Amino acid sequence: MFANSFKRTQRFNELILKSHMDAQMRAASLGREKVIDGTVGSLTMGGELVTFPSVDRLIPALDVKKISAYTPIQGSGPFLDAMETLCFETCKPSRKIGRVAVAGANSGIHHTICNYTEPGDIVLTSDWFWSSYEPIVREHGRRLGLFTFFQERRFSLESFQESVNSVAQLQENIAVILNTPGHNPTGYSISEDEWGRIVRYLNSLKRRIILVIDAAYIDYAPPEYKHMFSKLNRLNDNTLVIVAYSISKSLAKYGLRTAALFALHRKQEIIDEFERVLSITNQATYGCPPSLGQYLTAALVANGRALADYYQAKRAVIEMLAQRAAVLAEAVDDYLLTPYRHGFFVSVRTDRGELLVEKLRREDIFLVPVHGGVRIAICSLEREQILKLGRAIMQHI
Repeated sequence: MFANSFKRTQRFNELILKSHMDAQMRAASLGREKVIDGTVGSLTMGGELVTFPSVDRLIPALDVKKISAYTPIQGSGPFLDAMETLCFETCKPSRKIGRVAVAGANSGIHHTICNYTEPGDIVLTSDWFWSSYEPIVREHGRRLGLFTFFQERRFSLESFQESVNSVAQLQENIAVILNTPGHNPTGYSISEDEWGRIVRYLNSLKRRIILVIDAAYIDYAPPEYKHMFSKLNRLNDNTLVIVAYSISKSLAKYGLRTAALFALHRKQEIIDEFERVLSITNQATYGCPPSLGQYLTAALVANGRALADYYQAKRAVIEMLAQRAAVLAEAVDDYLLTPYRHGFFVSVRTDRGELLVEKLRREDIFLVPVHGGVRIAICSLEREQILKLGRAIMQHI
């Protein structure tokens, strides 16, 4: 074996896309209508990927020379301006904002862990979490620490505090990842009131806090959920907020691998440091971020009619997701489901998730086991599929 000692014993285990490919192969064999694929986080209707026509129409008009050329390693100015507009809308923080383009929010999480934690550190997130956090953390020789996400179907501030207090005894920087609103894999969104209590607690600490907000699904919650940024304005200088915001979900351009990281802080030297270290990591990994997604995003925000049409279409998608979640709530006992608010996913609570997934596969229903249960991608399921899936879950759980 030629791999280094750290990697030699590790196994590649990407369940989501593998399960999706298994479902696609089964559908090709049996017919699409006979297979339920609730694996991958992509919007679909009638088995076809949903994109936004107002965004798609801009692509042919882009300058081929520009989208074929390198962009600045930190990202182009018009793109970063456009991402600020889309991410914050009318709730732009009053703090200084650092900005760096990255190749997808996944890269943004990767870069943050690389630059703001030390080898051996614990990185905290909730016990329901997106599966990619674990390999990202492990890749850098860090460890994933988990706090209990829910207490009586609300955010468990008590467990959050206990976990942060525990880690504070062990290391200087405490990195915490909160995926909200539209949490993957539960669909939970942290409320303004909960944010207020989180901020008050963080302000009581004497350690440096790196608060990473994975905002991948923020555009599939009502606009008022962006008011969380006003709560973050109240954080003291011990906390650096880093927001990961991607066009993968927001513009339904999953494969363009284009995102922005924003740093929020009151001190300019902290912002300058953020842009410097993140640019170094871009340079050391893939060089400059992809060009096409940057020019497309800038073109959308610059085109008032296209932007208005996009917002209108997105509102319809938010309503569609809410309807799908309601159908699932009718089909599955409430106590079995995580408390859905917004986004692409709901999860079923069970300590035998892998067994349930295997039983459902025998009925050509494909889902993904996660820590704590089984994730259901309602973003990719129609009403009748959800009802059938729900009946099967109640039979086998």
